Amino acid sequence: MIDYNRDKDLDKFSLNTLEDRYFWKEETHAQEAFARASIYGATYKGTTDFALAQRLYDYVSKFWFMFSTPILSNGGTTRGLPISCFLNYVGDSIDELTDHFKENARLASSGGGIGGHWGDIRSDGTSTSSGSKSTGSIPFMKVVDSEMLAFNQGTTRRGSYAAYTDISHPEVEEFMVMRKESGGDLNRKCLNLHHGVNVTNAFLKAVEQDENWRLIDPKSKKAVKVVPARDLWHKLLDIRAETGEPYIINIDNCNNALPQSQKDLGLEIKQSNLCSEITLPTNEERTAVCCLSSVNLECFDEWSQDNQFIADLVRMLDNILEHFIDNAIDVTNLGGYNSNYERFKKHIRKGKEGFTKAAYSAYRERSIGLGAMGFHSYLQSKNIPFEGIFATGFNHKAFSHIKTLAVEASQTLCEERGEAPDIVGTGRRNAHLLAIAPNASSSIICRGTSPSIEPIRANVYTHKTLSGSYKVKNKNLDKLIQKKVSSKTKQNKLWQEISDNRGSIQNIKVFTDEEKEVYKTANEINQVWVIEHAYKRQDFICQSQSVNLFFVLPESSLAQEGHDEYLQYVSDVHWYGANKLKSLYYFRSDAAKAAENVNIKVPRIKLDEVECIACEG
Repeated sequence: MIDYNRDKDLDKFSLNTLEDRYFWKEETHAQEAFARASIYGATYKGTTDFALAQRLYDYVSKFWFMFSTPILSNGGTTRGLPISCFLNYVGDSIDELTDHFKENARLASSGGGIGGHWGDIRSDGTSTSSGSKSTGSIPFMKVVDSEMLAFNQGTTRRGSYAAYTDISHPEVEEFMVMRKESGGDLNRKCLNLHHGVNVTNAFLKAVEQDENWRLIDPKSKKAVKVVPARDLWHKLLDIRAETGEPYIINIDNCNNALPQSQKDLGLEIKQSNLCSEITLPTNEERTAVCCLSSVNLECFDEWSQDNQFIADLVRMLDNILEHFIDNAIDVTNLGGYNSNYERFKKHIRKGKEGFTKAAYSAYRERSIGLGAMGFHSYLQSKNIPFEGIFATGFNHKAFSHIKTLAVEASQTLCEERGEAPDIVGTGRRNAHLLAIAPNASSSIICRGTSPSIEPIRANVYTHKTLSGSYKVKNKNLDKLIQKKVSSKTKQNKLWQEISDNRGSIQNIKVFTDEEKEVYKTANEINQVWVIEHAYKRQDFICQSQSVNLFFVLPESSLAQEGHDEYLQYVSDVHWYGANKLKSLYYFRSDAAKAAENVNIKVPRIKLDEVECIACEG
């Protein structure tokens, strides 16, 4: 049963976002889109569980969770796939490279963001089988760079791709700066790709001990160059500060957390995805797949009392993953549940050949990514500062709750539907259960809750979209202001003062010191706390988290000592994150005197700091 009155709970920004990007054909109400996606998520192998569909609809229309963009946009339609992201392997031969380009075209045009690992490609100047010299990996990345411009990510944005390489690859220094317009050969620039660097614990130890680091050709296994490890680390931080990237992936931390059953199969994580929250194994036979949606932590006090809620979401994501597999392959003729790749690919459906590796990976591990949003909004609703032990306590409470119930749900599904072939003997349906995506669009739809697990960037700002500009206020702060100031005129004047202070209340006298602590913006929060919360919750996250870091550039007039302190702070935060976490996403920086509009950033190269549209939701 659809309750159209629930449309009234959406604000104008939320409604316009839904209308612009999510409605299908004759849909005119948000509730219709929610109901369509709920029915889709409640359908398994062609049979719909309408009781589950009703519960999913009630959850989403009360903003307890939100479907990812591909599910809400494409679920129950012929528009595209329900899958958010793909991670694919790049082999060193011409045939493997050509296959990679072909697979990218299919994945990008169907709506998925892509992450590819290039660390196995022989380096520039090494010999090929024909006796010629290799041009290295970057010219082939340039092909992908052009490819992403040619193929749309669904109907709303061009294809998006993140290239990854290893800190030991001989081309890593050039790779780091390939998104900079200035310097170097323009033909070896990839301005339309995102990129990330895989660091290892051995590299971090070399940095700590000020040792040299060998850059090793992946084909010959010989050292091509030796560089000071600290120089490489500083170069990585410098380019992140300048362009926001590369992402930093601690590939050892990722692989150490891989389920033992997958390690026993010889599987290995080689990269992350476009938004750095997916950490699944890839190889010549596997293109990793993840199906996402996010709970709204702002409503934690409500849904945590309903033990069926998390179980229903896990079931929903497993249903949707099964739909993706069934659309790609005729499983009825597969001849055994635990099938190998050679047998599997013989049963791929006509026209779905481009999804063979993705369907096989989904079939083998059935990994899903249940994420979260609203972390900071919940804290503020309870007058809890982001920096402190009370936030740490809620962090543990929320994510231990989600993980415990998600595991129980996967065990129940295993009893009903069987184990994923990769994890036979574990008693679970899904190899991975949790991953925290950026989910910016979902947070907008959920009445402006804080995105993902990150702090709020400003208490008031202007958000520009295709449908217009919206002045967005922190709703918890708005409630506080209404209590403190009775006159509407004075309230508006106070909001203007906050706006003039770049969304900050730190210099506004009407607020107490305690309130100023609660409503600190992302730039005002010590980023060590961002890392600390991420580190503490990582125990409950099967995959990873999109962890953004926020910094304010020092004023140019500041004494050298102040600049040195800033650089040391940036380095310390990154060092802590690179050692303790699986991944670091964007380096977000604002000038000391920025504009009111948080969409205006420090000048950077033309590729915007935008999440993959699939992971946004």
